[in-house]
Amino acid sequence: MSGIPVRPRLKDIAAATGFSTNTVSLALRQSPLVTEETRKVIAEVARELRYRPNEIAKSLVQRQTRSIGLILTNILNPILTQTAEAVELALSRRGYALLLATSSTMVEQEKRALEGFSGRQVDGVLIYPAHHGQLDHIAGLRRLGVPVVLLATEGHAGIDVVSFRDREGAYMATRHLLELGHRRIGMLDGGKPAGSGEKSAGYSQALAEYGIALDPQLLRPIGGYAPGFGYRGMDELMALRAPPTAVFASNDALAAGVLDWCSRNGRQVPGDISVVGFDNIELAAYFSTPLTTIAYDPQAMARMAVERLLSLIENGEQAAGRPQRQAVEPRIIIRESTAPPRAG
Repeated sequence: MSGIPVRPRLKDIAAATGFSTNTVSLALRQSPLVTEETRKVIAEVARELRYRPNEIAKSLVQRQTRSIGLILTNILNPILTQTAEAVELALSRRGYALLLATSSTMVEQEKRALEGFSGRQVDGVLIYPAHHGQLDHIAGLRRLGVPVVLLATEGHAGIDVVSFRDREGAYMATRHLLELGHRRIGMLDGGKPAGSGEKSAGYSQALAEYGIALDPQLLRPIGGYAPGFGYRGMDELMALRAPPTAVFASNDALAAGVLDWCSRNGRQVPGDISVVGFDNIELAAYFSTPLTTIAYDPQAMARMAVERLLSLIENGEQAAGRPQRQAVEPRIIIRESTAPPRAG
């Protein structure tokens, strides 16, 4: 037997050092009432005994659970799971645990997840909204004093937002195709069902700058984000009397469906049609035709969101000031799926 207690307590450290349990407690909390020399002695013995503070007891005293709730719209979306991983790492470095839920892009399920987090008394919430136009229930959390940060492209006057610039990214994607010489450019827009018009606005802006009128037939709202939706949307676009020579898909999963449609229907990419995605998921570089796409840094987004949320938690709303809006800049990654349109 090593002599180390199974669950060492403050009194075990006190017995080993000769100090009172009160002095030990103050030292481990870095109190200025204890000398630096005493703190070092107590800290060294605590390490030897493998002491860990009782987080449950501490949370009762501090009225904090050191836990954060994160709601994703789709746990299978690679870019969202990548962001969730980055959030968890950033929180763990600050001593917080992460509770995860998914709304499946349904507002009622999102509300149930928030109720579940409330029952577990999380200290704050990070949330990808199920619908960008239905945020009042989330804004209500802040009015009740619950720190919350929205991970979204569009915000609400009463909520802090950390986002990526969807409109700018969509503008970049469409502009790239225009610069290659494409004039019939289709768009598969998965943001419409969730109430976001940012990507379609960027698409329209780029067309307008080139003096091209928006053709409603080329702008296709898509009812989901999976490849199958991209396949069906591509089928509709290519059935038009004047089909597009290029397609911008609002995420890489939809673009995968577009590439699959082209493969099954004998269309070469980019010889017959160019394709651009959005998100730069890891697989985008390994598709049958490596995908040109819009990229942003989910780790940077996670860091910004965590820092802002913890500022609200640890400093309070008055110290944190008015709700802030921060954004991660996009960039275009050009691969083999785009080229000038075929002559004639």
